[in-house]
Amino acid sequence: SNSLQFSYSRSLAALGNGVMYFVEWSDTLQPGSWRTSGVTDTINSIDGLLQSITTTVPAAPGLRRFVRLRVVQP
Repeated sequence: SNSLQFSYSRSLAALGNGVMYFVEWSDTLQPGSWRTSGVTDTINSIDGLLQSITTTVPAAPGLRRFVRLRVVQP
C-alpha cells in the first residue's frame, strides 16, 4: 500500500480549549526527523465528547515508518 492508517480519539473539550493534535511520521526516530508532510485526517464520528479520527500517513516502500501522536497545549 502507499499509505498507513493511524486511528485515535480526541476530546472536543480539549479542542475547544485550543489543544492541538498532530500525527507525525519518521523513518529513524531521531530528534528533528519527525514530519507531517502527506498526513491527512478524517473525522469518522463524533459522540458528543470525543471525535474518532483516522489519519493517513504516506508509507515508505521497503522501509520502516514510525508514527506518533503529538498533543500540544496552548
